[in-house]
Amino acid sequence: MLAGMSRVFGIFAVLVVTLGHDLAAVPLGPITSDFRSWLQRNGYAHYRFDRTEFGQLGSYGGRTKRFEEIEKTPVIFTHGNSDGALDNGDAYGTGWSKSIAFFTKHGYHSSELYATTWGDRNVRNALTRTHSCEDMIYLRKFIEAVLKYTGAKKVNVVAHSMGVTLARPIIKGLTVWDHNGKACHLGGPINHRISNFIAISGANYGLCACADERMANIGTCDKKTGFWPGRSCGGGGKCGTHRGPICDLIDYSSVLQRANDDDTKEADTTFALWSTKDEILLNGNFVYGRHTSEFPALDNRMIFHNLTHMQTKDETVNVQLKWIQGNRLF
Repeated sequence: MLAGMSRVFGIFAVLVVTLGHDLAAVPLGPITSDFRSWLQRNGYAHYRFDRTEFGQLGSYGGRTKRFEEIEKTPVIFTHGNSDGALDNGDAYGTGWSKSIAFFTKHGYHSSELYATTWGDRNVRNALTRTHSCEDMIYLRKFIEAVLKYTGAKKVNVVAHSMGVTLARPIIKGLTVWDHNGKACHLGGPINHRISNFIAISGANYGLCACADERMANIGTCDKKTGFWPGRSCGGGGKCGTHRGPICDLIDYSSVLQRANDDDTKEADTTFALWSTKDEILLNGNFVYGRHTSEFPALDNRMIFHNLTHMQTKDETVNVQLKWIQGNRLF
């Protein structure tokens, strides 16, 4: 079982956006020297957002000239479990390369596109990864840094997979608790600084792969900081097969429930997309009668029926750009 779960969660990665047709040149990082210098001058150096241990693939974004004018609302991309900022050649490590290339082809500059790598990009550690305080603060500070560096009134956030469930508490500015009961204060809400939030294949109500009580002992399925979906739905069916009334479970993952129960909307406009053929989320995206990729303050959604988990990110860049540009597509 653990071997199978390791494969599943190795695939369950990333935060998001890319592909299309006639992509621009393959983007390479790391962040520009101008952004790096600004981070050093403004107290962010110790976060190491450039992630130079991954060479040119660990981060992206920044002005190429010090006084370069930023014309478009910046976009921040947040990847998922074991992925990274840019494509490292692994099947489940595609990062945001296709999205950045597509956005660049359509007029964006590096000063308007940002990504960093959270975690170690090691798929073998996928099962240990949780919504840790360390990772959430790291990503929160990255968003804050981009806002300050660009001087933008607002940014767009595009997230994929675990990046979705990390980004939502960060934007809401919640206080969450780790598996040892230690409080993690993420600061106040910054949703008023987020124009569009695009959530791709997130597991906002958990993963049915974590439903077995024995899986709760594994980090990624942890009851407080993982993707534990809760117990049986009052005799109404198992996690993935329940099709009756939606279950208002009160015992699923604490960090997920905290984000869902808080009524702070993630952005001015919120979007979600997913696929019923996702090999990570499984069961047509259902978790005890809910679509796990939905969330309470959702404005617009798009459902595909033929895409894999990674393809929902890499083959929908045109949708993501249109959403950011204000085209609702329906």
